[in-house]
Amino acid sequence: MSKLTVSLLALLCAAISAAEVSKDVNELKFYYYPTSGDRRELIYQNAGSLSALKSGAPTTLLIDGFLSDVSSPMSQNLKNAILNRESNRNVIVMDWGRLSGSGLTLGNLLETASAYITVLGNVGPVGSRVADFLNFVKTTKNIDFSQIHIIGHSLGAHIAGAAGNFIQQKYGGKVARITGLDPAGPFFSLQVDKDKRLHQGDATFVDIYHTNRGTLGDSSHQTGDINVYVNGGDNQPGCEEADASGFAGYCSHSYSWRIYDAAIRSDIKACPCSGLPCQCSSNCNTQCSNPITIGARAPLNAIGAYHLIITNSFQ
Repeated sequence: MSKLTVSLLALLCAAISAAEVSKDVNELKFYYYPTSGDRRELIYQNAGSLSALKSGAPTTLLIDGFLSDVSSPMSQNLKNAILNRESNRNVIVMDWGRLSGSGLTLGNLLETASAYITVLGNVGPVGSRVADFLNFVKTTKNIDFSQIHIIGHSLGAHIAGAAGNFIQQKYGGKVARITGLDPAGPFFSLQVDKDKRLHQGDATFVDIYHTNRGTLGDSSHQTGDINVYVNGGDNQPGCEEADASGFAGYCSHSYSWRIYDAAIRSDIKACPCSGLPCQCSSNCNTQCSNPITIGARAPLNAIGAYHLIITNSFQ
């Protein structure tokens, strides 16, 4: 078999993989969890499906990234941690598996890149539908935008930003908070259009946690009201072997939601920083007189850059 034939077959496989990614936002699903083991589907434009949702209650929406679905570890772990801490809060998980590429069998880099580019085109339309869904929740259950916190990981962080932007454009409101857990970097790191990426202004408070800058995570600075650089923001403890032998950066990229999960369960502090010290990964001065608590307990009036060194592998 010639090299040309092999190349054509690879391109064909990539095209087939990309074609399996849906572009229909009507295939989005939203699931409400009254308890960690009880799941209820919330259907856009079906008011009856929202009957179990707590009226007028603070609400968190979880959105994972590329290749994810409702069962992804990020969504399930954070959902459980939040419910354990705040039983009076609505917790909703968005399942965009048909549009995220979930279920694809990706055998090589070309197929993965092709599928990712296709999924990338879904970020804006999905964000727009999320805005519509949250407005539907607002009008049906008296849950104001000021009570809503969206937590997004990787591409999910940019969907959260798009949703926040569309809520302002379409409905004249603003969500209370958007948390970006290592927002996706490929095709975003050089994106200067703030409307096409998570950025401060997409919510009243935007906090961003960098754990794999320059590989799978966004390498840009000062995109949130606060930017937290964990262990320098690029490579994480316990991930060296996994990142070298498996999908490059995946372990460190996932560390962002793992440390947020840990910060829900107990206080984790970070110190103010600026410039290169923010990217310090060892032998760094992490003692300060004015640290902030990160994660769910972060002060909503905080601003600027922060860093911390933590040695837990969270595997």
